[in-house]
Amino acid sequence: MNNSTVVGLADVQCQLNDPLQFVLVPATYCLVLCVGLPGNVAALLVFLQNGRVRKAIRIYLLNLTLADIFFNLTLPFWITYYLAKGHWGLPEVFCRLAGAIYYLSTYSAMAFMTLISLNRYCTVVKVELVLNRPQGALISCVMAWILCLLCAVPSLTKQQTHQAESTSLKCFEQHSGHRTYAYAMVVIFTLSFLVVLGTYLSIMRTLSTAAGTCQGGHRRRARAMVLGMLLVFVVCVAPYHLSLVPWVTDQMSEGGKDSRWVEEEEEEGRKEGRKKKKEERRRSRRSRRSRRRRSRSRRRRRRRRRRRRRRRRRRRRRRRRRADVVPNSEICSVSPRTSFPVDP
Repeated sequence: MNNSTVVGLADVQCQLNDPLQFVLVPATYCLVLCVGLPGNVAALLVFLQNGRVRKAIRIYLLNLTLADIFFNLTLPFWITYYLAKGHWGLPEVFCRLAGAIYYLSTYSAMAFMTLISLNRYCTVVKVELVLNRPQGALISCVMAWILCLLCAVPSLTKQQTHQAESTSLKCFEQHSGHRTYAYAMVVIFTLSFLVVLGTYLSIMRTLSTAAGTCQGGHRRRARAMVLGMLLVFVVCVAPYHLSLVPWVTDQMSEGGKDSRWVEEEEEEGRKEGRKKKKEERRRSRRSRRSRRRRSRSRRRRRRRRRRRRRRRRRRRRRRRRRADVVPNSEICSVSPRTSFPVDP
């Protein structure tokens, strides 16, 4: 198992102006990619060829291998990013995916190393726990993946690229300005490191006191595994989290926020203000339109009433005219019974 692939993005996310980072970081990542990816794929094939995994330690190692492979898959993005002198030329969605997979793989690897340390401690001290059983190991690994995935999901919901002072487009270099993320990272790393350090110191002390129970070769292999795991944990994971400690302590002492986070909040506030103004303008337009429609409908109703009144007046006038006019037959006709007087 090649655990050297669990490398922190300390040199990726620290904002350095030294041109050496654009040479040293891509070279380091190329080396890690060329060595780590084939090694972890080979380890995964070995685990799969053995068929069903019936030991808890193998389950933990299998999941740690998967976490390493996920991390290796993000290295080409960071290599191209640093070869372009810190300019993200790909679409923004790839920046989100690369950052989310980084957090998922890094913290899941930390969780699996912690579980491996607890498993080794229980095996050496001969303590029976649920974590030492295959079912318990499987459940704990699934829970670790779910928790790490939940921690990585917020990286997908917010834009992670920003325009620098120059024309370059930065990727995932503003994330350290988020207080909640920084606190969570430092706390998770501290707890995991203390668990790993405490369990492996107890293992070494138990192996040193048990002189007659363990043979020399087994003791040397156990100590080598202890030192190798601690070395991987300290060298590959610790630098990035230790770089966050001064910033976190400064924030906790001052109880404030850094200027970048304040600027982000101000920008978000301005965006919200613009959205509210747009919504108010839309509402005012809608209200004006509705008033216009109501006024039009009122004018139409008035016109209709006027037309009806005019029609009624015309009808009345016609009726009156018909009633006032006397027919000519009544004027010119003479009754046959009427007799005119005769002159004497």
